[in-house]
Amino acid sequence: MDENIKNKIGTVKIADDAIMAIAGIAATDVKGVFSLEGGITRENVTTLDRKKLAKCMKLSVNDNVIDIRLSIVVDGSETIPNVTRAMQDKVRDALEMMTGMNVSSVDVEITGVRAS
Repeated sequence: MDENIKNKIGTVKIADDAIMAIAGIAATDVKGVFSLEGGITRENVTTLDRKKLAKCMKLSVNDNVIDIRLSIVVDGSETIPNVTRAMQDKVRDALEMMTGMNVSSVDVEITGVRAS
């Protein structure tokens, strides 16, 4: 469901696709994240539709609060706890900065490890 934000001038509508694209760009920008599930990389995350992004992300937005879960493949040369923490921080910060909404949770599912 797209989220509406009211301000003094009018209403801003942020599509779920835009929120997922922001999260995908931030996640794939973290050292140690090889890709999102399904081979989605920084280069193609913004060109995909909601159906493809929904395979690697679950998004919930209620009362301007975001909860998101991302499925990723990590680079085998990095430690999973370090990669996931850095990714959670980067995704949260990017979503809050770009949307003005609060992020309640950024959950991560590791679906694979890729040898570097």
